[in-house]
Amino acid sequence: MQENRVVSSLGIAVLATVIATIFGIGTNKIVAVYMGTDGIALIGFFRRIIGLIVPILSFGSTTAIVRLISLAPSSKQISQVIESVFNMFILQFFTILLIIFFFSKYLSIYLFGDALAGAHLTEVRVVLSMSYIIILHQSIISIISGGVNIKAVSVINIFTAFFTFIFAYPIISNLGDMGVALLSGSGGFAGLILGLIYLNFIYRD
Repeated sequence: MQENRVVSSLGIAVLATVIATIFGIGTNKIVAVYMGTDGIALIGFFRRIIGLIVPILSFGSTTAIVRLISLAPSSKQISQVIESVFNMFILQFFTILLIIFFFSKYLSIYLFGDALAGAHLTEVRVVLSMSYIIILHQSIISIISGGVNIKAVSVINIFTAFFTFIFAYPIISNLGDMGVALLSGSGGFAGLILGLIYLNFIYRD
């Protein structure tokens, strides 16, 4: 019985990864069609920002959250872990604000060079803000994963990729480069909301 459950959970996780990957490919295709190679390059730059900031501000916490939740012997201790995670959000929020106000200019210069840094500065700041959303999203996913809720995590991941996909065209067609910046975290925002709803449902007591 336990073996069947593990196989079933693994199958669900693999299927969710495949579906999310397909939506991700579709999103990149939309960017390529409507913005060309410049759009692909731009989303690559923005993903580099996220890939740099998210691990730094996560402090390696996602793995620790999963472990602490999974090993917590009581609902009281689970609540304490969740409270600590939300307190960490506050620290991460002020840290990202400092980066936005004091370092976004230098990050823009690093990515785009002196000539184009000013033109992309606002977009860089938006992407930094989206990085914070992704950090929250990943932390909520870690809490749910700690409770071994594989199906819930899979649903959230699919929903995140699907939301990014369906909003890619309207965002990019109306906002151009800024749309690409918003696209970098819009799915994470949708997944965060769904994750918080689910989290409230399973831990409401």
